[in-house]
Amino acid sequence: MDMKRFPRLPVSFRGRFLLVVFGAAVMPLALIGVWLTRSAVRAGEDLLRSELNQSLDRISTHVVEQWTYRRGDLELLAKNDTVTRVLAGVLSL
Repeated sequence: MDMKRFPRLPVSFRGRFLLVVFGAAVMPLALIGVWLTRSAVRAGEDLLRSELNQSLDRISTHVVEQWTYRRGDLELLAKNDTVTRVLAGVLSL
């Protein structure tokens, strides 16, 4: 790199102060902001996944319970002689 093309600029006290402030305050805050943003997205996804799993558990428990009742009703009807005779008569028409 040719130093004649990019001469070194004198750095004033104000320039040095701004560099120190930028290096000591702004950069760490920016890095923490990026880290928090990524971790917030991950935490949000984990929370959503856990809520969905809980909802699935509640719904599946309810469905299994209701299916048990319906299955019992169907078995009761299937073993009832009157119902089987009526259905056999309807089917034979």
